[in-house]
Amino acid sequence: MKFLRNSLDFIIEEKNSMRHASKIFDIQYNTMKEWVKRFKETGEFSPKPILGKQPTKINLATLKKQVSEHPDWFQHEHAQTFDVTQSAIT
Repeated sequence: MKFLRNSLDFIIEEKNSMRHASKIFDIQYNTMKEWVKRFKETGEFSPKPILGKQPTKINLATLKKQVSEHPDWFQHEHAQTFDVTQSAIT
């Protein structure tokens, strides 16, 4: 966060170009451009909020019990009982 603030201060207050600042701070130009755009729109340095559903934690003891009771089930079937995606089971 401090790094972001310093790099944006370098650009905005000292009237440097984003290309120049991206080279000095070793940041991709497009990343620097997004940071400056976000600061100008919101006035904040905070990162964008993460969109989508937050990851769900599965109780591993319950999962192990379920797998032992239903060893022939596929992963997607176990996932359905927990109301999660198959990738949450792997």
